[in-house]
Amino acid sequence: MAKTASLLTASLAALCFLTSPAAAQNVRSFVSAATGADSNPCTRTSPCRTFAAALTKTNAGGEINTLDPGGYGPVTIAKAMSIVSGLGEAGVLVPANGTGVTINAGPNDAVNLRGLIVEGAGVGATGIAFNSGGSLTIENMVVRNLTSSGIAIAPTAAADISVSNTLVANNGGHGIYIQPSGANIGAVRATFNHVEVDKNVQKGIGIFGNAISGASSVNAIAIDCVAAYNDAGYYALGSSVLRVFRSAANYNAVAADADGNSQIFVSQSNLEGNTNVWAWDAMDGAVINSYGDNYTEGSIAPATIGRN
Repeated sequence: MAKTASLLTASLAALCFLTSPAAAQNVRSFVSAATGADSNPCTRTSPCRTFAAALTKTNAGGEINTLDPGGYGPVTIAKAMSIVSGLGEAGVLVPANGTGVTINAGPNDAVNLRGLIVEGAGVGATGIAFNSGGSLTIENMVVRNLTSSGIAIAPTAAADISVSNTLVANNGGHGIYIQPSGANIGAVRATFNHVEVDKNVQKGIGIFGNAISGASSVNAIAIDCVAAYNDAGYYALGSSVLRVFRSAANYNAVAADADGNSQIFVSQSNLEGNTNVWAWDAMDGAVINSYGDNYTEGSIAPATIGRN
């Protein structure tokens, strides 16, 4: 009888261990630069120190919140997740030759980033790299001072991208680029709203459809955006369509540049003060479609404009 009681006690102990709260993950986790430690459970009263640690203790579809200003380290996101800061001074210092936020999520996963500063400090390579996921939303962000591109979108499957109220500046590559790859991946769609891309060595916003084939396309729209001091303010290549509405492209080499069978539509926008002889240009079968309601300065490259 005693032996049976001992076995029952051991079984109950094992069951309690498997179902104990310590094994559970958070729906919402917290990080703090002032009081956080990565050994903590990432609760509001016992926060973690880094995004990477908080991610391991947060359920898929959950949220990580910052409690105070500070740097919270680079992070790789492989599941549906939101990282949110309402402080405006919390963020990620990108390591030398590295990436600040890497997204390798599943095909149905939604990833949301809001209120962060991603700082390259002249040594970090890429600010945000989206490699896979169902959707990515970037809101109220600053991404700057990278040696390569600020925001790099390079999925191998269909995805929806949204960037709003965000500054991407002083990067050695593109400000923001989208370049999916693969055959018959479907549509990669993007919306840019109140996005400013300044002083990037290559394109401000570049849409590259040259690495896809079959039933694949890249479609993007920029509304109330500003592109300044870039190689090209807005750029499209290959199987891609970019719509620029109520936006500005000033002090770039060229305001809008369409290449390789792509299309750019421009309406109610200001494209003055760019240094190239052409305010906008298209080549190799590409077309820029103007609605005739834009402000331009200088010439328009011949045989590139279709007016609708």
